[in-house]
Amino acid sequence: MSASVLARRLGVTAQAVHAMEASEVDGRIRVDTLRRAAEAMDCVFVYAVLPRTTLQDVVDRQAMRIAESQMDATAVSMALEDQAATVDRDSVRRHAAEIVAAGRQWRDQP
Repeated sequence: MSASVLARRLGVTAQAVHAMEASEVDGRIRVDTLRRAAEAMDCVFVYAVLPRTTLQDVVDRQAMRIAESQMDATAVSMALEDQAATVDRDSVRRHAAEIVAAGRQWRDQP
C-alpha cells in the first residue's frame, strides 16, 4: 500500500505517514499509532513480549539468583563470626525451590 493511500485511510498527510515510518525505524513509534495503521490496512495489530526460554526457566533462574545471593550473604556473616558455612549446589537449589513455592522470586532481589 502506498503512503498516499495509507494517509488517506488514516486521515493524515503522506508526510505524516513518512514520519510515522521513520519513527518506527527509530524504535520510537507509539503503540496506538501502530494499532491505527494496522486497522487502516485492514490488519490485526499484535503486540507481544516473548521469553527467550520457557517461563519456568525464567522463574527458576530468578529464584536461583536470589537463593545464591542470600546464601552467600549468610556464609559471609557466619565467617565473620568464625563459623564455617558451606554453600553447596543442592542447598541452593532447595532454597530456590522454597523461594518459588512462596512466590518470592520477584519480590526478593539479589
